Amino acid sequence: MHSLETIAQLSKGAIVKVKVGGRIQQAIILETTKEGVVRVEFKNGLVMNATADHLFV
Repeated sequence: MHSLETIAQLSKGAIVKVKVGGRIQQAIILETTKEGVVRVEFKNGLVMNATADHLFV
């Protein structure tokens, strides 16, 4: 896995891995909201905002 340096590398619908509470889970990018933040949806339906330092490809 590679850590992302910038949110600009991502696009809507991209599949990423998100570090949440010490675990890494797969999610889909719903939108980029502002510089350094994306909204992601996990397989269980949970939607949350995440910063680049918590995203991996």
